[in-house]
Amino acid sequence: MLSDKLKQVIRQAYKAIGENLTHFNPRKQQTFLIAEIAKTLAGEYSKDRKIITIEAGTGTGKSLAYCLGAIPLALSRDKKVCISTATVALQEQLVDKDLPFLKKYAGLNFDFTLAKGRQRYVCRQKLTQAVTTGSDNEPAQAGFTFAEKPDAKDIRTLNKMHKALLDGSWLGDIDSWESHLPNHIWHQVQSDKHSCLKNLSEHTHCPFHKARETMDQAHVLVVNHSLLLADLELGGGKILSPPEDTFYIIDEAHHLPKVTRDFSSASITLKGSIEWLTKLRDTGDKMAKLIKSKNAISPALKLGDDCQDLLVEMQKVHDFIEANAPVYFLDSDSSSQSNKFSNNSKNDDQIYRFENGVIPPTLKNWAEDLQSLSKKSVSHLNKLYNGLIEAVKDGDTQMYVAEPLLAEAGFMLQRLENLQALWFMYAKSDSEKGAPMARWLEKTTNKRRDYLLSAS
Repeated sequence: MLSDKLKQVIRQAYKAIGENLTHFNPRKQQTFLIAEIAKTLAGEYSKDRKIITIEAGTGTGKSLAYCLGAIPLALSRDKKVCISTATVALQEQLVDKDLPFLKKYAGLNFDFTLAKGRQRYVCRQKLTQAVTTGSDNEPAQAGFTFAEKPDAKDIRTLNKMHKALLDGSWLGDIDSWESHLPNHIWHQVQSDKHSCLKNLSEHTHCPFHKARETMDQAHVLVVNHSLLLADLELGGGKILSPPEDTFYIIDEAHHLPKVTRDFSSASITLKGSIEWLTKLRDTGDKMAKLIKSKNAISPALKLGDDCQDLLVEMQKVHDFIEANAPVYFLDSDSSSQSNKFSNNSKNDDQIYRFENGVIPPTLKNWAEDLQSLSKKSVSHLNKLYNGLIEAVKDGDTQMYVAEPLLAEAGFMLQRLENLQALWFMYAKSDSEKGAPMARWLEKTTNKRRDYLLSAS
């Protein structure tokens, strides 16, 4: 229930805003929204189901309404408010305009921050490794840091990023970088959950961990729908505040179905995956040697065997798609105008969408094998990764020796998990009662010819 004292706090805040906002006119619709939101979240309608759906026209003042309806109540109950949006424009409006104004003039004492996912931040150690040059002026340890050999332009960009991070002119998040960063660069230096651990000395001052400290202290979190879904998928409270201590506001909710669909997607390139899989066996062997324990021998050997089997099956998939390229892609060298497949639009010559998501039986059989193999590989590599962490904690391995290999293994784990997700989606049998899984192929020709497999 809303106490009389809290009702008065909300009324006073609304009045103070009106006195400090030019041409402000109290609107009945807005005050109604504030009251309904506050009463719903306070449990006046239902103690178990504190949910309200709001629709209001442009100019009603929805953002002010949900802020005043939720923030005073959250402060009084020691909870946080999580505002989830779909667009950067609304995030900027909330963080740069609405919330600062509310904090300054409404008489409410609260802190707020824009929370971003881990992969929106650069990993300080990865970036340092990427710009470390050898005698031939190429990045050191490029074998595991880069999926593709970086060119001169890429190296200049990485050096510029590194300098800006060190001198403090860049906070380390991709959104605040001065220009667009190509995916093939960013994906190699972004933070990840496996290697970017705060208890490792090289990661203590990583941008993500600094941002996380700010997020822990804030009363109001502004996030995008993808980050909210990521936290809820983990059970809640792993990235954001615990659900039981949070009031959720889903703004721009009409975008949520699309974001949810895209969130559950996966994609891989065939040649690119084959290349890093050839290096994975060496990663396992190096970890086993560093752990110096008999317990590491078995997972290292099993990882090597699974890698070999993965390579064989992946090559089969590549050869199959290569052989059927004239059928799948309208612009293939040997394709003809008699191509009878109609699921490629005129502007999508390099994309083939499997009708109703149904893939050929041969490809489905390989997908089942690849999903099983990649799942086992994730398990084996995780055992080695955790074993190396324990070896460091027990003092059997020096931290400075282990950290580069932990970063390498973390990067491989990230790729393996994505590989497993893709093949799980290709192997899954769709329910007749629900919508089918979307599955498609794309021929890429950026630096070389390759095939991108995707599912959602």
